[in-house]
Amino acid sequence: MASSRLLVVVVVLAAIGATTCYPQSGKIHLPRMKRTQANINDYFDELTPQIKDFFITAGLDPLQLPDLVQNFSVTDLLGIEWTGELGLKTGWLTDLSLFQRSGDAYVSYDDLELNISISLAFPDVALSYDYVAQIMGIGPEGAVNGKVENLIVHIEAGGKLSDLKLALYDFQYLDYGKVTFHLEGNILDFIGNAILDVVTTLFRGPIMDFVETALRRVITELLERIDLSDIIGGSARCGL
Repeated sequence: MASSRLLVVVVVLAAIGATTCYPQSGKIHLPRMKRTQANINDYFDELTPQIKDFFITAGLDPLQLPDLVQNFSVTDLLGIEWTGELGLKTGWLTDLSLFQRSGDAYVSYDDLELNISISLAFPDVALSYDYVAQIMGIGPEGAVNGKVENLIVHIEAGGKLSDLKLALYDFQYLDYGKVTFHLEGNILDFIGNAILDVVTTLFRGPIMDFVETALRRVITELLERIDLSDIIGGSARCGL
């Protein structure tokens, strides 16, 4: 896989202090050394098209969202409070494959362990759901469409040189960016505003939790496909 080309840089960096190697087993013996770090922007940018393709084939773009049901309340024009229920179904999130690198990407080597650190920006992610609301004896329904601008996530990955494998260490949202939603369908303004508030709350809760789980899964699958032994194999040489 083209993504493994990134590890060429990692291995070269890690092997700076190498004193002995074992071509028969494809292993590299490295002494302990102080932390070393290198910028890998160019290498990551070169791999980005292949990673985007992987996001698509792994089912991340488009990403089907779970059906959700949420109770809510709304106050009508006379000041009377009503309770209702909002159901969201047939949800989709698109354009996660259109990410960009945010800031610098680094690979470091410290005490026989590699670490890759990078932040990804998703400049324009689209979200859509069909909705059905039950309130005041009526059931407005229609579609809700949203846009998330400049969602940023940070990823830490790495592994021990002795394992020749990479794993996801950490994943976190750095910024939700700007989030906007609008409703389609005939609906009173005060009910529509209440529905939009519920959708926004669900987005920042269970929806983004679901997206995080999906991103973790796909990134983990991507890392698991990278095997350092595929690069160094039996042709490893001292100092590479």
